[in-house]
Amino acid sequence: MAKNDEELETKINCVIEYMTGWFSANGLALNMEKTNIMKFTSSYHQNEAFQIIYQKKILTGTNNTKFLGLELDKNISWKNHVQKFILKLSSACYLVRRMYPCCNLNTLKIIYFAYVHSVMEYGISFWGVSVESKRIFQQQKRIIRIMTGSTSRISCRTLFQKLEILTLTSQYILSSMRFLLSNLEIFTFNASVHNINTSCINQQRDSQCTRGVPIIIA
Repeated sequence: MAKNDEELETKINCVIEYMTGWFSANGLALNMEKTNIMKFTSSYHQNEAFQIIYQKKILTGTNNTKFLGLELDKNISWKNHVQKFILKLSSACYLVRRMYPCCNLNTLKIIYFAYVHSVMEYGISFWGVSVESKRIFQQQKRIIRIMTGSTSRISCRTLFQKLEILTLTSQYILSSMRFLLSNLEIFTFNASVHNINTSCINQQRDSQCTRGVPIIIA
């Protein structure tokens, strides 16, 4: 976090310097040509240019990049990421449709968890509540209807219960709760800030973020 762009550039330079030193000490090298710098910001600053100078070299910020299989964009809309997911789920949908006439329900569920659930689960804690995630849920319902031989007019609520499969939203909640329980030490709760016995004392304290946050990806 920084109060202005000058302070932000200074901190980024310090981070790059630290990373370069760490890589050098461990027999590695930081390839600056493959290093992407992204400044996360709101959609109201889409035209805002971002670049820094490091060792007399100009490093220009990027709007999109791929990191550990996640398609990141500076507005955190997850549009590109979801679009690639849709293509994978479309292939899975075709597979389920072709296998439906010759497989029983248990076999179709195995195919679902192998080609659909595994794709949806990856990184869902990040993109699971984005606006674009609705497209993933629509594709999930489409596959569920194919597995059960249901028409598009049939509600999927009972179908999910019958198949014992989590909806996209439920899967996101489960993934988030797993992360929370495994990393309680990095979260701040109201009880650690004040000792007033209110109804929200055991709830997680909301963090405040008012400026764009840069990320450096090697």
